[in-house]
Amino acid sequence: MTAWIVFNIYRYTVGDKYKYFIMAAIEIGNSRCCYSFGFCGLRRGPNNVYTNNGWRESDKRHSGKIRLAVLFDEKKVFHSFGFHAEDKYAELSVNNEHSNWHFFREFKTVWHGKRIHSDIEINDTRGKAMKAVDVFGAIIGYLKKDLFRHVFYSSSQITEEDLTWILSVPDSLPFDAHLIIKEAAYKAGIYEDQLSETTESVAALSFCLRMPKSEMLETCGAETNNQESTFVAINAGHDHTHISVYKQNQDNGLMELHNSSEGPWGGACVEEELYLMLTTIIGSSIHQILLDCDKFDVLDFQRTLTKNWMGTTFNEENVTIEVPVSIFKKCNDFMKQNIQEATKCSPYSKKVYWIHNRLRIHRGFFKNFFTPCTYKIAAHVQKIISNPGIVERSTVILLVGELPESPIFQDIIKKALPNAKFLIPLGPSKAVCRGAVLFGYKPIPVASYFSKNARATADESITEALANTFHCGISPLLFH
Repeated sequence: MTAWIVFNIYRYTVGDKYKYFIMAAIEIGNSRCCYSFGFCGLRRGPNNVYTNNGWRESDKRHSGKIRLAVLFDEKKVFHSFGFHAEDKYAELSVNNEHSNWHFFREFKTVWHGKRIHSDIEINDTRGKAMKAVDVFGAIIGYLKKDLFRHVFYSSSQITEEDLTWILSVPDSLPFDAHLIIKEAAYKAGIYEDQLSETTESVAALSFCLRMPKSEMLETCGAETNNQESTFVAINAGHDHTHISVYKQNQDNGLMELHNSSEGPWGGACVEEELYLMLTTIIGSSIHQILLDCDKFDVLDFQRTLTKNWMGTTFNEENVTIEVPVSIFKKCNDFMKQNIQEATKCSPYSKKVYWIHNRLRIHRGFFKNFFTPCTYKIAAHVQKIISNPGIVERSTVILLVGELPESPIFQDIIKKALPNAKFLIPLGPSKAVCRGAVLFGYKPIPVASYFSKNARATADESITEALANTFHCGISPLLFH
């Protein structure tokens, strides 16, 4: 476990009442989640917001966020969460013992085409239904318990009544689904008077508007207190990108200038470009080959790819991707020839080569994997900011999410939008969750020109595209 700072716990009073002294935030995205916390009262401030950096994968690597995956046993009792849920379900699948278990992974399309009510059910990866409030209740309950176990284990002074909670949810979440998420939080043991909620874009803006420059990777001359600026929040995750547009009001509140929108442009698109390259070299779909491989190795390969595109810097001449031996051998067996020789005869011969089961890709060519999705994001942003009422304002673009962790993505999108100023926080993937804590300290009033019904219609229009491209077509087939 990553070491945590041990704090001296103290309470402060307002009048004659003890108040909550820890603000805890849980971010529930569509495919990833995490939590953060900070101290209320005298120590409250943007520099005193802490996150869990210690999510451990099966191979003992650490991840900044945990996969939004949850597993229930045959009796619909919670079993495991995150990487452990993926690994356990893969084990059950290999042994053909998974048919009566319930495994949920990715939640982007669970609300699509449904009338949302308190007893609504959502389907697992095999199409079996469970109540949504039970599924999300287990997720929130796990994160809540993990926060206590990993953060506050050293202090016996803390009780659940000492915390106030805020949930950060996707902007695309249907309005009625917010009520389901709140009900799930109550089910997880969070009392109504301890709970509040915000959206990911507002949380991200809270972070970047209030954090000192020491917490920002880049500001590029952006003025966070300039009321003449348009703030475009680009939350680019693993599977999709959400875009919201705001301006600051005179009361430092936010006014939404454009209907929030999203598209299937995320880190998974980078991975798909690599899969397409492998498909060209092999001469057949890599997706189908992976379906016949060991499920544990496929999971490891997917996690390795994510680590690679998030962590590659401009200092590396070549990007090295370690392919699990079983997958490497399966590709060789399928082609009935050596994959090294096939690569030398491919269009990529001068850009890609193998050292045993390690794939080496020239950094300049690896950069091309980011180009399609980045240009689509930039084109969508350009279309939005060219609208009347937005075009005459200076544009400040805020980059958060997993994809902006990549310096390559940052470089490409800045060149694609040369007239914009950029705000890029340190640790962009954690900015939403940390910003939720800051929002909890001092909520920002948010107004919108758009009705909830209009927002829902805009979201529905792209759901089918998201469903068709979700996770590059591998994970839905892997977990079935």
